[in-house]
Amino acid sequence: MMACYNAAFSADVETRRSTTKWLFCWSLVAVSRCSRPQPTVSTSTAEAEYLAAAVATKEALWSRKPFSDLGEPRKTIAIGEENEHCLAMLVNPEGTGRAKYNDIAHDIVRDRVECGEVPFHHTPTAAMAADGFTSPLPIAALLRVRSRLGVRRER
Repeated sequence: MMACYNAAFSADVETRRSTTKWLFCWSLVAVSRCSRPQPTVSTSTAEAEYLAAAVATKEALWSRKPFSDLGEPRKTIAIGEENEHCLAMLVNPEGTGRAKYNDIAHDIVRDRVECGEVPFHHTPTAAMAADGFTSPLPIAALLRVRSRLGVRRER
């Protein structure tokens, strides 16, 4: 299972809310994807990514059920994250000054990381399939995202 997410910081010019986007793929097939505005305004890219991580964590926890029903139980679903500051907030929120402003409802992500249910790992920007949902891409990057998603061009 490949899982990744991204946040477009302050994407809505009217409300200044960031946009959360995630993608979960199984055998190069997108089984879950989303693009929605975040419920609150973020003050930094790392905070927007952290809020997106919380939503992706909930989706990862939910997605274990269908996999179990299909005979492929999953104890963990690893999720790729490109923002180093967000990764730091996931394991040590006290180490950053902004962490205290995060809503308690979003702290599920830290609890699940500590339990080992949803491990996060650094994924370089060039390898993030979710980037195709957050910003326009040059043709070479678009072709890489399409390939990762299993999208083929008909001839």
